[in-house]
Amino acid sequence: MKLTKLTALGALVASTLTLYGCGGSDGDNVTIEIDASTNGSTTGSGVSETCPSFSTPKAQVNGTDVCALQSTILSDVNLTNDIIWLMEGRVTVGDGNGSLDAAGTLGGAAVTNVDMTIQAGTQIQGLSGTFANLVITRGSRLLARGTAADPIIFSSSDDDLVGSGEWGGLIIHGYSYHNECFTGAVADATCNIDSEGESGFAGGFDEDDDSGIIQYVVITEGGFEFAPGDEINGLSLMSVGSGTTIDHIQINGNA
Repeated sequence: MKLTKLTALGALVASTLTLYGCGGSDGDNVTIEIDASTNGSTTGSGVSETCPSFSTPKAQVNGTDVCALQSTILSDVNLTNDIIWLMEGRVTVGDGNGSLDAAGTLGGAAVTNVDMTIQAGTQIQGLSGTFANLVITRGSRLLARGTAADPIIFSSSDDDLVGSGEWGGLIIHGYSYHNECFTGAVADATCNIDSEGESGFAGGFDEDDDSGIIQYVVITEGGFEFAPGDEINGLSLMSVGSGTTIDHIQINGNA
């Protein structure tokens, strides 16, 4: 893996941003060190060569390929740590954020359930100065398994990790409970809650719903407000169920 914003864990860097995540039940802390001085974003010698079909090649950064994710992803994908993955706007995984009918379908069509797998040590960057964000819709899953030595990093695409509100954030939808699912005449099989961040619909009645695994993930420099009370947080959880595993998350510098 060719590192840009990341430095090897434990390296001594003059201007290092040290991020702390909660440990397990034993109360230990995990320290993740990231080079906050630069992401080495000098353009490389040419256009990226290894971008898969669900992405678009961009100019290399220090010899590392940069691949822009498509705005809609409707099949399983794997984001590897040898590529910098760029979000130029909203990237929506699956189509479960549409308005479901009483049968739990999209006008008779089944919801498309997609797994997005992210390898440890992978960098996912939102285009700086935009509301670029990643939406995992209900029925789909984010399988982001970082490690203490190789966390998964969500950030803007600028030259450092110091900033706030430079891109959007990570939004996870699920089929689990929402307080508004139990008001009014709601069909037993479906519930459509218009979610924050103008991200579509979430909600349901499956409290054990599984939206994936998110471990050792750093989300930094994000946050975007459409209007008061309608915003993208660093990590926005909409009706996410107890079947979802979330631990060792650092949200840093979020607007």
